[in-house]
Parts: sequence; structure tokens; C-alpha cells
Amino acid sequence: MLSTKRLLLAGLCAAAPFSVFATECDIAYSSYQSFPDQILANHPECFGGSANNAQVLINATSGRQWSAISQSLAQRQSRDGAPGLAYNPTLKGLAAGEATGAWNIWAHALDDDTRQSYHNDFGEKVKNDSDVVNAIFGADYALSQQLVLGVSLAVDRGDISGQTTADPGNTNKLDSEGYMLAPYLGWQLTPELALDASMGFGEGELDVVGGDGSQDADRWYAGANLVYSRWVGNWQFGGRAGYLHAEEDYAEAKAFGTSMDGTDAKNKIDQIQLGAQLGYWVEGFMPYGGLKYVDDLNRSNSLDGVDDEIGKQALVWTLGLNYFSLAQGITAGLAYEQEVARSNQSRDTLMANITIRL
Repeated sequence: MLSTKRLLLAGLCAAAPFSVFATECDIAYSSYQSFPDQILANHPECFGGSANNAQVLINATSGRQWSAISQSLAQRQSRDGAPGLAYNPTLKGLAAGEATGAWNIWAHALDDDTRQSYHNDFGEKVKNDSDVVNAIFGADYALSQQLVLGVSLAVDRGDISGQTTADPGNTNKLDSEGYMLAPYLGWQLTPELALDASMGFGEGELDVVGGDGSQDADRWYAGANLVYSRWVGNWQFGGRAGYLHAEEDYAEAKAFGTSMDGTDAKNKIDQIQLGAQLGYWVEGFMPYGGLKYVDDLNRSNSLDGVDDEIGKQALVWTLGLNYFSLAQGITAGLAYEQEVARSNQSRDTLMANITIRL
């Protein structure tokens, strides 16, 4: 392995005399045709089609829009037995803010900070850090007390960095950006049980910071959630079971005016989430806590030479505070979420949301 590594490093140095200011991704791109498997194994962060990048970006984009839509719809569901400020008996159980009209507009802002740490094929420690900010907007209309139709737009931007212990002074940095447009529906099955479904389509792009390289992707997802909510006095008991299928289809990476053969790839995730939440109503405010189990039942990647290092199961705990104003037709919330128990990845998320009933 050592001789192979020395050969690779020698090739990289020989192939990249063009600039002393070249980024590590620039060097990787210029040497890709000579050492494709080694480059992909040593610098997966430079390629959007890598399995580890896929888990981060899909969950921070498609996954977040899917869950934000479900959360927004949950605030419209009927809540028989809710405390007085959230429940108006004359309106047959409509939630806070539903007294004014059938139209609903909402927005979510999320900041996902994901860290990965694992050993690559050379035995070197790899550390990746991704910070993705996602702004998600939606508008929907209640056709009846049971059925809601809407559409959502999500816009995301991210910073991705990666380095190895072999060269800790050099950090690869990439910018990500993209959008998703998703129609959705919500169906109130019973006063305590609701179903929601959404399907999104969009595009994304990765660009090397300070270098010459980029990669475009088409995105899409489809997902559904079964949501349970029950009030007992001032206590709210909630549960959610969800399924998500998401894909990113990356074109070949481009650098220095040319495309790199074999770097096109398709990332796929099939994921289930099972969670529970407990909240307590206090004069218009509701602090709550939640815990959910996440399982990437299938996470596939068609890019050769890149291993999936981060694990497929995780636990996610959440602490948050919701605010309801029936008079103003507004609901809002703040929450902190942390993902733990994956073998080589951790994630922290800050979330804010607001809903206005028209």
C-alpha cells in the first residue's frame, strides 16, 4: 500500500505543476485520468457523486423539504381536545391560526452542520465538515376540513470542506447550491391521524472554492408520512412514521474546460423515520421534546472507487418551543436537533418556522 501511495503522490506532483496555488481538488482533477480509483478513494469530497456527500446533501435538501412540508401540514390538522387557546369548538377542532381562512403560507429556515470522520483506503484519517442552509417556503389551500393541497419551494446553499491527516494544512473547499419545487397534499384521516405526501424536483451544483471545477446534478424525491397527535389535558402526544425515496443524478465533473470520464453518478436513498414527541401547553407556548429512529434502508451510489463509510442507522433527538396565536393566525417555532449513533457521522441542526393563516 505504501508503494502505491508514493506512486500516486509522485504522479500528483508531476501532473500539477500548473500553479502553486492549485487547490487539492484541482490537483485531484488534473490527475484523475491517470489514477481514477486512487483519486476517488482519497478525495471523495471533490465529487458530488460520492456516497458520503450524497448522504449529507440529500438529507439537507430533499429530506428537509419533505419533513418541513409534513410539519407545516400537521399544524393545520384538527386537534380535538386541545387547550382553549389552540382550539375553538365552534370551528370543529381547527388548530391555532385556522380561524381566518383556507389559505396558509409558511416558511422554514434550517442550518445543518454535518461532520464525518473515517479512514480512507490509504489508512489516513479523513475529516469532512458540511454546513448547508436551507430556506423552504410553502403555500396551501384547504379544499375541505380533510384535504389540503399546496406547493413548496426550497433554496439551499452549503459549504463543504475535507482534509486528511496526510496533508492537514490543505483543506478542500466546495460550495453547493440548488433548489427544489414540490407539490404536496395533506389528508386528515381521523381527528388524531393524518397522512401527507409530497414529490419534489430540482437541480444542484457543486463548485470548487478557489479552483476550477464544478459538477451539476438533477434531484428528485417522493415521500409520505403518517402523523398521530392526541391531547390529554395540556399534554400533546405525537408520533410520526415516514418513508422517503430521493435521488441525485450527477453529470460528469468539469475542470479546466474538460469533462472527466467516469465521474457521472447517481445517488439513491430509501429512508424510514419513526419518531415520537411530547409537548406541554403553557398559555400559548408549547415546549416539546422528541426522539426518532432513522434507517437508510438502501443507500446506493454508482461511482466506482468510493466507499460508504458513515453508517446507515441513527437516532435524532429534538428540543423545541412552539408559539400559537389564534387571534393573529400565526404559529411559529424554534428547535435544536442532533443526530447521533451513526458510525462515522454526527449532525447538529438549528430550525425556525413560521406559519400565517390568511
